[in-house]
Amino acid sequence: DFTITSGDKVISDLGGGTATISIPYTPKAGEDLNAIVIYHITDEGELVLITDCVYDAETGTLTFKLRHFSKYAVGYNKVEFTDTEGSWAKDYITYLSARNIISGDGTGRYLPGNNITRAEFTKILAGIAGIDTAQYKGSAFQDVDENSWYAPYVAWAAENGIVKGYGNGLFGPEDYITREQIALMITRFAAVQNYTLPVAAEAIEFGDSDKISSYAREAVEKVQRAGIINGRPSGDQIVFAPLDNADRAEAAKMVAILMQNMIK
Repeated sequence: DFTITSGDKVISDLGGGTATISIPYTPKAGEDLNAIVIYHITDEGELVLITDCVYDAETGTLTFKLRHFSKYAVGYNKVEFTDTEGSWAKDYITYLSARNIISGDGTGRYLPGNNITRAEFTKILAGIAGIDTAQYKGSAFQDVDENSWYAPYVAWAAENGIVKGYGNGLFGPEDYITREQIALMITRFAAVQNYTLPVAAEAIEFGDSDKISSYAREAVEKVQRAGIINGRPSGDQIVFAPLDNADRAEAAKMVAILMQNMIK
């Protein structure tokens, strides 16, 4: 149970807002720190996973967003994949899968090297936002079947201006998403969430900056300076590769960093 006070007054209602709470926790032997989570315990005794939480090894605390007063419990939710042990993105994949933000292919694999589609990335952002899919019906795009698994996620993203399609009534849900498209979606998502991306690094002059679409240049700089998306080495240059497809490992890193920054 948590009690928040202001002076000598007990605050009983957050008024629809949130409070950031940090609680001490000592991991058990063998626990992956990225899989340590927090659960809300309902009046019926059910455990509801709180996605926006992060464990800090330096302080030994688990920080999460409190949206209402209730009972909470620290938990462990490690999702095992057979193909991520050697992946450079393993920690990010573990972090997101423990919070049910990403999932595998149904056979125990995550497929980190596979490209990720526009629909799949949209679903990930919707998961961070914690949307109620039942509230989003219909389709704003000709190529998004309202009965498809991704329809509510695309409807949510379109309604909030996170996606705008190709300008011809099409969204391209099965198209692989490019790095500049991800940058654009992340900055729009941050704005919808009233979150200001941090300025954690100096701007990089990418060797292929002329290849970044004019409408995505500001977004690319913002996510690069926030430490969410980095460039790629190419000879003696660092390039952004804006039109290259992003794979599932890269997407996991970008989203995990975004989530963790939003919590802190």
